[in-house]
Amino acid sequence: MLVISGAMFFTSCAEKDPDVLVVSARDYLAQGNPNAAVIQLRNALQLVPENGALRLMLGSVLLEVHDPAAASRELRKASQYGETQDSVLPLLARAIFEQGDAKQLVSEFGPQSGVAALSRPQSEATFKAVLGQAQLQTARTADAALSFRAAELAVPGYMPAQIGLARVLAIEGDRPAATRAAARLIAAHPESPEAHMLVADLHALDANDGASI
Repeated sequence: MLVISGAMFFTSCAEKDPDVLVVSARDYLAQGNPNAAVIQLRNALQLVPENGALRLMLGSVLLEVHDPAAASRELRKASQYGETQDSVLPLLARAIFEQGDAKQLVSEFGPQSGVAALSRPQSEATFKAVLGQAQLQTARTADAALSFRAAELAVPGYMPAQIGLARVLAIEGDRPAATRAAARLIAAHPESPEAHMLVADLHALDANDGASI
């Protein structure tokens, strides 16, 4: 009985300690069980609801389990509770984009929004590459080119930016340049599904006018 009571006491205490819950969440992530990690992080946030770092972590894991709507809510709260744009915006942009709301992403974070360049190069590259994809989807090709160039400037050789720029070339009608860019990407990243998808899309241009590349 003492052993059982002791175990129950430890479990009860653990459930009231956000640090223990976060450690448990990290363990679940290491084991490849992000859904269990989500539960533990939500339990932790019941105890410390204004913890921006936990909101950020939960938002990231929610993206991993393909729940971008919930991720977007958590990431906005992370920003509200003090997390930096460098930490939040790359993930938030992805969450909005994965909800299929390219127009909202462009409206909220496009050049007219006044959002400054992010200070961490990888954050800037990730954010601008996702923004560029949204701009392509909303027929803002010139803006997309600027976003992809900003991403590549932040992280030279950043593959999502290079793929985006190749798509811009195709949309603008420079098929030879787009094909050369795609060939370089395949040579540099032969295992990349994104690079192979670009090549397939370029081949498909033979059957359409390139507007949906």
